[in-house]
Amino acid sequence: MLYHVFSELSVIGGENVIAVDIVLGIVSFFVVVVGSLGIGTLMGLAGAFSTRFTRHMRVMEPMIVVVIPYLAFIIAEMFHLSGILSYVEITYSNTLRFVKKLGSTFLMITLEGLDGI
Repeated sequence: MLYHVFSELSVIGGENVIAVDIVLGIVSFFVVVVGSLGIGTLMGLAGAFSTRFTRHMRVMEPMIVVVIPYLAFIIAEMFHLSGILSYVEITYSNTLRFVKKLGSTFLMITLEGLDGI
């Protein structure tokens, strides 16, 4: 994000940059940060809500752990926001903590099954 702000300021030229340009760069930085965190949070809530209905299909829960963060990344990039920041928000937020726990349980069971091979 900062790269794009500084490249636009360099296109304008150092001698032509005024205070309004700097303020707009700072505002656009915060718009990207807040928008990315918002998308990550909304997708995390969607993932947490969707796992309520997978009680009878436990196979779907690990797929939700993988697909929802990737979907948050793609949606944020689609709106020219920070996909990495939305991915970090959804991965490290509390909204998908129990889903990640189920995913790690699935991984442990899978690796335990491969132990006999």
